[in-house]
Amino acid sequence: MKEKIRTVRERLSRPAKAAFWLGLLIEIVILIIDKSNYINPIEGQLFRVTFVLFVLKMLCTDYDRNDLLYIGIFAVLGFISWRVTGRNEILRETAFVAACRGIDMRKILKVLFFGTGIGSMFLIFLSVTGIYGGISVTANFDGYVTTRYCFGMGNPNSFEIMIGMITLLGLFVYTDRVKIWHLFCLFILDGILFYLSRSIMGAAVMTAAILWTLVLKLAGRNAGRRTHGTGRFIFWELVSAAAMAFGFYGAVYDNGIVKLLDDTILTGRFASLRGFNRHDGMLSTWHLFGSRLNEKYFDLGWVRLVYWYGVIPAAAILAVLFVMFAVARKRQDDWALMMLTILTVFTVMEAHIVSQYIARNYLLVLASAMLPQADLAGYITGRNSDQ
Repeated sequence: MKEKIRTVRERLSRPAKAAFWLGLLIEIVILIIDKSNYINPIEGQLFRVTFVLFVLKMLCTDYDRNDLLYIGIFAVLGFISWRVTGRNEILRETAFVAACRGIDMRKILKVLFFGTGIGSMFLIFLSVTGIYGGISVTANFDGYVTTRYCFGMGNPNSFEIMIGMITLLGLFVYTDRVKIWHLFCLFILDGILFYLSRSIMGAAVMTAAILWTLVLKLAGRNAGRRTHGTGRFIFWELVSAAAMAFGFYGAVYDNGIVKLLDDTILTGRFASLRGFNRHDGMLSTWHLFGSRLNEKYFDLGWVRLVYWYGVIPAAAILAVLFVMFAVARKRQDDWALMMLTILTVFTVMEAHIVSQYIARNYLLVLASAMLPQADLAGYITGRNSDQ
């Protein structure tokens, strides 16, 4: 029976991979449409289509016990979350991560890079030529009426964050091709974009990606090259954990330190939670598996994760995140460490990757490649208890 199943899977391998790539391209198109001023009336239906396409790829993929354990845990959590909150993102993301198995991670990330990059350039072109979408927004920003540029993406902050995320992805994917002069050009571009959009968070993620890449290039650490020593990995894991802990702390407590950092660094993100009628996002609105009443959108990404999906699903997702940190440390993978750290710290302040849009979250693709190296089944059975 197993041989027959394997034979059928082999025969369906190519159409299954075609289904995966089609699903990914549709997800990219959905994301670009969301970034524009157009309201997509069939977004929900398209999400169902991509889910089916990813499940088709899953059915034609051979998984080991470790894979099945991860898939099973998050499928159950996703199903419960869907029934309790009405949100199906965990189910969809589980199907996507599982469908990525058997496909080269960098190929997937390259498609995301070119797809989101070309889509963003198309929106910029439409706005600059006056065909569709506003090129700028004039409004009261930080107490002053000013004009900031959004280039067809509706919001100046959304525009520069998108460019910053694409830059981070490009530097991660094309590590070996990046030259020092490329980085200086990107740094100048970052300054120009900040002048036009005044997006602190967007400029910050782009600057962090450029500087981190510069340090790694100067140290001669290209993709595939491993070095010895775990100190830097542990340091950035602790920084990420501390930043995340502060994000949760600020959503629970309202004291002088939180207010000071909220006013100076986080530009009133915690204050916005307290401005909601129900104090949405704060501890009083946290539930084990979320709630259908929790529908607000706000910037604090990890807080939004708990608020939308519940404490238990969020804890499982964060556990996986730190398993990925551990795998990066074990493999001495500085580039994975860069991606993990920047996105973890960035998500404390922004919710770009905590959304219904799979194409925004590069960590899902990394998870598909890194989690098989973390033998969860072995730890549960005690086979790897000595590691």
